Amino acid sequence: MINHIGTIPLETERLILRKASKADYDNIFNDLLSDKEASDKAGWKYFNNKEEMIESFETVDIAKNIYSWTIFLKNSNTPVGSIGVHSQEDDMLSCAIGYSIHNKYCNNGYATESLKVVLPFLLNQVGYNRIFAKYRGNNIASKRVLEKCKMVFEGTERQSYYNNGQFVDRHIYSILKEDLKEYT
Repeated sequence: MINHIGTIPLETERLILRKASKADYDNIFNDLLSDKEASDKAGWKYFNNKEEMIESFETVDIAKNIYSWTIFLKNSNTPVGSIGVHSQEDDMLSCAIGYSIHNKYCNNGYATESLKVVLPFLLNQVGYNRIFAKYRGNNIASKRVLEKCKMVFEGTERQSYYNNGQFVDRHIYSILKEDLKEYT
């Protein structure tokens, strides 16, 4: 049974994962979403201006079953990325998760650190049995994040993503609730 409790703040040694507030909008726009190249690479929506971003943020459903965190550095409150559930199959106790770190903050372990706190939350507190994630093409960094978080390779969706005029494979990894006993 799923126990939707909504996006609650989660903390790691270096990071705070929480919903963005209106007080964060300037930093999120300036540090993350006004960079077209980084937005395209991350799969984030690119915004021409802050007002467009705010309008988009404020139309997002804030129901209890939405799980979406902005990742902030604990020591400076700087937004570095996002992580969240992209799709849910509550009747199957399954969901898909995605994450992205802005280019200028990559290779610091922030995605791994974030995923390692979100997975147990979704499996233990919310009640999902299976969480899966996909990475596109040859994104070795994303593959390593999934492997470091003890997710298991399930297969490849051949040419299942169309981007910049070409088809790209997506690779699927998952973790089950029963896998958490070995989770470190």
